[in-house]
Amino acid sequence: MDTVQWLVEGRIKAEELGMQMGAIDKETAYGDAFRMFTMATGVIGAAGASDDPGCVAKLPAAVEPTRTHPMLALMPRYDAALARHYELVAWRHAVATALAARWYAVEHGGKLPASLEALSPAYVSRVPADPFAAGGKAVIYRNCDWTGGFALMRGDVGG
Repeated sequence: MDTVQWLVEGRIKAEELGMQMGAIDKETAYGDAFRMFTMATGVIGAAGASDDPGCVAKLPAAVEPTRTHPMLALMPRYDAALARHYELVAWRHAVATALAARWYAVEHGGKLPASLEALSPAYVSRVPADPFAAGGKAVIYRNCDWTGGFALMRGDVGG
């Protein structure tokens, strides 16, 4: 909100922020600030979703900056930040699952588990959900005995 106030007061110019526009009147600036606040509030609500599809479905519609609402150019890319969050959750789940599968193999003479369900509850508290698949669907696990390894795939693309 400080940026809005400074633009209204003339302490900084829009051009300094890389925005091409004329003077900003107080009503437009505060109206855009209210839109930005409303968008941020909606994003906070969507961020509580357990998976990416659920989050995307709850996100408020993006409002693009226009000549009549130039301040919206200052809005952060919430969608990109949330997508990165779910990527990191997926990586964390993959690493935990890989460690649990290797731990299982150590205790079973080098044999990998036939399924992820074999890891629960002894090695993981529950089979991790895929944050990119709707509804808490588990990651897809493929035991590749011929290579001595395994594959973990996203539930929405692995099939």
